[in-house]
Amino acid sequence: MDREKVDNLITFLFACAARQDDFHDRELAPIQIIKLIYLADVDYANATGETFSQAAWRFHHFGPWDAQVQQRIEPVARKLNAASRTIRSSDGSGSRYRLDPSQCDIDALFYGLERKLPQIIVGSMSRTLRAYANDTYGLLGHAYRSTPMLQAKPNEMLKFEKIEPEPMPQPIETSKLTVKERKRRKAIREQMKARYREKTEKRLLQQNPEAVAPEFCDSVLVEGLAWLDSLAGEELQPQSGILSVGDIWDSEQRTLDEIP
Repeated sequence: MDREKVDNLITFLFACAARQDDFHDRELAPIQIIKLIYLADVDYANATGETFSQAAWRFHHFGPWDAQVQQRIEPVARKLNAASRTIRSSDGSGSRYRLDPSQCDIDALFYGLERKLPQIIVGSMSRTLRAYANDTYGLLGHAYRSTPMLQAKPNEMLKFEKIEPEPMPQPIETSKLTVKERKRRKAIREQMKARYREKTEKRLLQQNPEAVAPEFCDSVLVEGLAWLDSLAGEELQPQSGILSVGDIWDSEQRTLDEIP
């Protein structure tokens, strides 16, 4: 861990939070500071291939963690004469820190570090702090869903890699398409429209047969819908049994946005 860089990151977060419009958003808890620094490291590594703080991030419990980063929060807060208070929650007692305008020049701190820190770091911290200023659980979820976390198991060190930007897709020059190709694409569009109409009519018929126009409720439509249903195969039947789950940490399902 680079102590000077981490101290600057913590100071910048304090200054950035102190400039928030809502008074309640001007406080920061250690867990928020740690996750914000981690996410800034992720963005920095995506562009450069290495973290800015050089912290030894690891998969601890259900999030990224580095004890040395945590140990720097209290000394930096004390150096800035930050106001602190202790709150009690279901998880135990915890501290909250807030810069006092009477004890330091908040704007000078903010703009001084804004010029000193890499723009990737400044942008990441400012953007993430605004998005999750009053949503700690959302911040924790965002950190957990990051690529280094999804590629690691509990207690493993996190790996950071540079992500090469994907090339911009080249637009299709329709003027160069042959007449045959244009007709083929038009036919595909018409087929898709027809399928959409059929599905819409089927849904309306199932929800409320009386709501469907009389001309649609003929034997041809009913037989057509039955034929479409047959294409899906046999209807699934209720089943019972025991579900066995293996090693979830190597599962590709962890990288999905939603559980199928």
